[in-house]
Amino acid sequence: RAALLQSLDSGTLPANLRGGAFGFPDAGIRRLAIRVLEVTGNPRDIANLARFARDRNPAVVYEVMVAAGRIGTPAAALIRTGLVSPASEVRDGAVWAAAQLGPELAAPLMAALGKEKDDAVLELGLANLWRLPAGTWESFALGHAADKDPLLRRAAAYSLARSGAPSVRAALRKLAADDEPVIRLTAVRGLGKGTLSAADLAVVTKALDDSDWRVRTAACAVLASSGISVPTAARPALLACAGSDWASLRVEAIRALGAHGDVDDGGLLLEAVEGPEPWPAGVALASMARRGVQGAVERVGVWLGSGDRWRREAAARAVPWVEGQPGKALEKRIMASDDATVLAWLEASDVANRLPSPAQLNALLGSKDAAVRAEALDLLARQQAAPAPDNLLKLAARWSEDTLPDARATAYRLALRESPAAQRKDVLAAALTGSDWAVQAQVVWAARKMGLDAVLPPREPRHNPRWYADLVQWMKEPHWLDFVTVRGTLRLKLDTRHAPITAREVWNLAKEGFYDGLTFHRVVPNFVIQGGDPRGDGWGGPDFVLPDEVSLIPFDSWRAGIATSGPDTGGCQLFVTLTPADHLTGHYTNFAALVGSHHVAERIEVGDVIRKVETASGSEPPPPVPYLVGRLSWKELAAVPGWQASYDGYTPDPGAIDQLRDAAGSYRIVAVLGSWCSDSEREVPHLEKVLDAVGGNRFSLELIGVDRTMIVGRGLLPEGVLPGRKAERVPTIVVLDADGQELGRVVETAERPLEQLLVEFLAPAEGW
Repeated sequence: RAALLQSLDSGTLPANLRGGAFGFPDAGIRRLAIRVLEVTGNPRDIANLARFARDRNPAVVYEVMVAAGRIGTPAAALIRTGLVSPASEVRDGAVWAAAQLGPELAAPLMAALGKEKDDAVLELGLANLWRLPAGTWESFALGHAADKDPLLRRAAAYSLARSGAPSVRAALRKLAADDEPVIRLTAVRGLGKGTLSAADLAVVTKALDDSDWRVRTAACAVLASSGISVPTAARPALLACAGSDWASLRVEAIRALGAHGDVDDGGLLLEAVEGPEPWPAGVALASMARRGVQGAVERVGVWLGSGDRWRREAAARAVPWVEGQPGKALEKRIMASDDATVLAWLEASDVANRLPSPAQLNALLGSKDAAVRAEALDLLARQQAAPAPDNLLKLAARWSEDTLPDARATAYRLALRESPAAQRKDVLAAALTGSDWAVQAQVVWAARKMGLDAVLPPREPRHNPRWYADLVQWMKEPHWLDFVTVRGTLRLKLDTRHAPITAREVWNLAKEGFYDGLTFHRVVPNFVIQGGDPRGDGWGGPDFVLPDEVSLIPFDSWRAGIATSGPDTGGCQLFVTLTPADHLTGHYTNFAALVGSHHVAERIEVGDVIRKVETASGSEPPPPVPYLVGRLSWKELAAVPGWQASYDGYTPDPGAIDQLRDAAGSYRIVAVLGSWCSDSEREVPHLEKVLDAVGGNRFSLELIGVDRTMIVGRGLLPEGVLPGRKAERVPTIVVLDADGQELGRVVETAERPLEQLLVEFLAPAEGW
């Protein structure tokens, strides 16, 4: 087992292991041998897979089907046999594999699904029908769009939503009213694929008032990409979404406001730009530029000169929307700016489809940053302006000392594409002469798509044999990672059975403190959060490359995977799915489940910091401290470990209590607190105990929770209490009179018992 894990990591199955694995009595060993073949997806291994396909254990043959799906067309005959297997597990793998081949196996796949009785196999097939040619599968999916089983309805909706065909839109409109929120958001999202009809628009705008904020988010995303005017009756709902405390919803609504300048006067965009949250602020700046809001260009220019990296990058992302001479002037500034700003501009230009000129992009091929060069090459190719193949090969050779693989890999891939067929083997040979497995993997998989017989060279094992032997023992017990973020703790339970190498490497990085202080650089609402990049922009990685450990464990909501630049290029970056993402299944390593911290993942914003990562083995650790945010009740706080004990253990000063009972005025006390904070755990329960002892209705207490960003939700604070809605420290306890005038405040730690300080604060007003 240890030797096979080492082979999987190296991308090759030695002949001595290959022969022995066929007859090994342990089916787990035989499966692991096939998984080594899955890594490289080498068509030359089909004969070996065919031999494994005769195995009597369905779990082994299932693995063969997954490997065949990775290989593609050369393995079509093997996949056909799996589609008619009596074992549902084998059919499960074969259905997924057949879908990957698209038109080639569409007919036998649809025939198999028409006879399928196992709901799990049927669900996997329904969720992958969108890969087949139009006209071959839609009627089958439409039949299951009304299935009583919500899992089958959801899977059918997933493929229908990716279709874009006019024939499926009526079904999507009906699914947008489903009882299941995930089905509703999937259907609404699907209506955004193609031109919105009047009936479609009515459904989308109705979704702006959906009871589930994720469905409202999907509706805003559709409006952001649509040029159709938002009906007057729906505009208040869109504006309400733009004021939400759910950052993902707010951001998508802000994007929609950027696309529809007739909805409001730009006041909400300006409020977001001037607000304390970087992600909404940056998106709002781009929306202001897109709409041509007065002052937007000047603000973009100011932000480009900011000392804050996030402001410079946000400004760069807004520049593609700035028209005419002002836009050209800003582009000139960016071209002379730092690499991170340039890269943000290039990526935003790609998304907006407002590409820099070939002259600008060619100039950027001299950048010191390999990521800038890679993006510039791709954008040149988009404009059919890529360098000639010989020059691309010269660029790849010039960049041989890059620590990032992306520029070289892009140069080789483009050289393959642009070269005459007779010369492609020479390009492939040049790409495979180096030692960077990430470069080789990208080029080999690109070559296979062109029909070339490309083999990913084996690499030297990254560890000694003892490491893999230790891994076999490590796999035998559960392991946990707690990513402690500014929004709360994300707990991952590692899948050591299906992704042992990935799980152990991520675990090791966490143990070494690698992730401490890194950020979530990418958030796609209703899709994923992604972080763990040492560069902070999605282009960085560790000093190793992980093999793909693919499985058909579905990427449902709350699964963690490894981000890649293509097959077998993973590293340290991880993502967590927020909703089902069936298109990722079988293509990315699914190495962990998010356990009991879903609400934290939903609140993550771009730029949020991973404070530290804690590891544990064996039984699940105690639940992490909850981060309660927004308006809270004492009952909610009393349920947090330690808070009720703090209340019970405090004895207020009787004299001060009597004095407070004599108060003639009415007073409002606002406590901004952190449920994760020891100072809040001490002071706030004491305050609650004091007010309970005073009794009566002279004092009202408002408890407002914040996470470690210290930002208070919109509309929760009296005017002027915390400028910018941000507390410097918690707790911050503010005492106000009936007119809203501040009488005093306590920050972090009370210098004397709170009841004595309250007497002191009230004394002038009460005449004590």
